[in-house]
Amino acid sequence: MNNWLSSKVAAQRITMSRDTIERRGIPWCEDFIPGKIRYKELELGEGTRQPRRYYEPDVEALLVTPKAMERPGARSLIPAYRVE
Repeated sequence: MNNWLSSKVAAQRITMSRDTIERRGIPWCEDFIPGKIRYKELELGEGTRQPRRYYEPDVEALLVTPKAMERPGARSLIPAYRVE
């Protein structure tokens, strides 16, 4: 299974521009970073590089609409003063 996409194919897959894909690109690391797409550049020979290949699961993660987080319980952390 090929998990690597060119910027053109990645952009078509999620209907975004190639520029958006490239701006969200970060060099490969082991940790997933939400909103970023990890990429690798492969060495083909001496001084020759293949264009960036973007990791498909990271590209598809951009399609997921994040759920709104509940407001933190900051109000419950504020002591309640009773007026008597």
